[in-house]
Amino acid sequence: MTLPALSFALTPLTLAALVLSPFAGSLAALVGQRLPQGRPVVIARSACDHCGATLGPFELIPLVSFAVQRGRCRHCGGRIPIMLPLAELAAIVVAASAAFAFYGWSVWIACALGWTLIALTVSDVTALRLPDVLTLPLAAAGLLASYRTGMVTFIDGAVGAVIAFGLFAALGFIYRRWRGRIGLGFGDAKLMGAAGAWVGVSGVPSVMLIGAGGALLAVLATVAITRQPWPRHRRIAFAPWLCLAIWWVYVVGPLKLVLF
Repeated sequence: MTLPALSFALTPLTLAALVLSPFAGSLAALVGQRLPQGRPVVIARSACDHCGATLGPFELIPLVSFAVQRGRCRHCGGRIPIMLPLAELAAIVVAASAAFAFYGWSVWIACALGWTLIALTVSDVTALRLPDVLTLPLAAAGLLASYRTGMVTFIDGAVGAVIAFGLFAALGFIYRRWRGRIGLGFGDAKLMGAAGAWVGVSGVPSVMLIGAGGALLAVLATVAITRQPWPRHRRIAFAPWLCLAIWWVYVVGPLKLVLF
């Protein structure tokens, strides 16, 4: 995996990505929320989830509308999900970090990856589902991106996708046979396959380590804050940590083991 050189050049393509990023985050949140519910994404007008009122242009300005309305629908007072402004902020971070790591159209390729990861995060957090309509095209896009970015070769990405998917699918199968319940969902395996396509064989171990470490720290922090043991059968949304790991490895590179 060839690492990007961190630099910043405010080109028209980079500026466009930065300006449009909060709108992309809003769309990613909408996609991640509606797809698992089987609701239309493209043809449906934006509406309040509580009262169904159609939202006007001034109610759809990323971050600004949420702040002005104090996180509530101006029609019924229903609370707007905090996931929406968080997704918009995350999309800005994605565009900014992509602008430092890449140049030209590669910035938009990286943003496409990052914004799709945001949609997958929202989907897993809200519904514990990772729709195939997001994970499978993401894997294909990773292989196609190799021709443009040079981050990984097509073969490296294809082998990484097979290895990552196969390993997670095998772990999930073993856990189900051993414990009699789902530990790793098949959607997680598909997401890992997509990760392998984007970061190659050398990046897969880092994605797994960062993702697992992040999920473990989240569980430990929850237990420490609530002072309650983690319920035995409570499922955890693993995809957000995998998505964070994929983005980190793609932009910064694989972890390096330092021996003293």
